[in-house]
Amino acid sequence: MRAEFVIELQTDPTSSDMAVIVAGLTDYNASQADGEVPEYLILVVRDADLNVVGGLVGSTYLGWLQIHVVWMPDALRKRGCGTALMRRAEHEALLRGCARAFLETFSFRRCRFMKSSATRWWAGSPIFHRVGRATH
Repeated sequence: MRAEFVIELQTDPTSSDMAVIVAGLTDYNASQADGEVPEYLILVVRDADLNVVGGLVGSTYLGWLQIHVVWMPDALRKRGCGTALMRRAEHEALLRGCARAFLETFSFRRCRFMKSSATRWWAGSPIFHRVGRATH
């Protein structure tokens, strides 16, 4: 008997393959959620020469802000840039009607600003402590 499909593991996926999967899920979810689709929330930190030196990648959907990636280089840590980034994301999410937020991180990467700047948003529910993972 011949298989009708093959499951392929890609360790270096193409952007076109990822786009097909994301578009398929987006279309399906929209059909189940009255046409609602996620809206990207991208915040870019640039230096004086306009080079990207940090940022945040997230989305808003059905009243939720989901933060997928936050990156800040060592040179910008502990200078308020991360706090400003999170506050800007929170502000934009509120403008989009979000009342809740989701951020998953490893506990070794958890920053003080996550709790101090957004206590209205994140209630800590640490899980998988043995491997250093937490959900906020």
